[in-house]
Amino acid sequence: MVDQILNWVAQSSVAALLLLVVGYLCRKLIEARLSQSVQHEFDKKLATFKENLEEEARRSEAVRSAGFAALLAQRNSLGTKQIEAAQGLWNGVLDVRKGLSVALQLEIMKIDEVVKELHDSRMQLFLKSIVPAELTSSEYVSRISSYSVHQPFVSPTAWALYVAYSTVITLAIAKMQMLQLGYDPRRFLKITHWTSLLVAALPPGDFNKIGSSPEYDLPWALKRLEDMIVDELRRSMAGESAGLEDVKNAQRIIEAADKLQNSVSKAQEELRKGIVEQGR
Repeated sequence: MVDQILNWVAQSSVAALLLLVVGYLCRKLIEARLSQSVQHEFDKKLATFKENLEEEARRSEAVRSAGFAALLAQRNSLGTKQIEAAQGLWNGVLDVRKGLSVALQLEIMKIDEVVKELHDSRMQLFLKSIVPAELTSSEYVSRISSYSVHQPFVSPTAWALYVAYSTVITLAIAKMQMLQLGYDPRRFLKITHWTSLLVAALPPGDFNKIGSSPEYDLPWALKRLEDMIVDELRRSMAGESAGLEDVKNAQRIIEAADKLQNSVSKAQEELRKGIVEQGR
């Protein structure tokens, strides 16, 4: 009996041990499967996350590349416009230069003597012979003004110097027109000489040279302006930005030119009124 009980106990112990082993193995199997499932889900989410990061990086690179391309295209376009504007404004200088001979003739004239002979037919023929018809046409005046389309794409100083250069020569043409009509320009012009403008346009050292010797005359001053315009146009084509002092200097030149131009405009208006009154 005791042997049977011991045998039963032994068998029960073995069965219990087997159950424990089976339970342990089942638990490990379940843990392994759960771990694999979690790892798989984690790997899947990690892969998705990496794909999203890569896609975002590609989109960012595409946007950045498009932005750089647009900026480069914009700079290329601006550079092209700056070169075209520099060439266009220099064409304006060459167009204005057509009146240089008039300015030079007026400079060497003795105005007092010319005014005394204004109503002499020979003097009138002479005055008309030195002013090409093109320079007194409205088309020429309009063309000179049209070069302002280049102003936004050149340096402020380049534009201001062009205005100074053209104003000096158009002043001479206006004065010659008044002489041709038989009037003394000094009666109408508050500002009668180009030096009032060039004091703002030229560096002090250059301006002080004017009149100091025969070589420093109007042709020299205008040539100096042309050289300065060329230098500024080169800066414009190179894309160099203007400093605050450059802008201030340009503004001073423009203001001086405006005063001279306003003087000419008022004189021409008074002259037209006088002619109309005489015709009545």
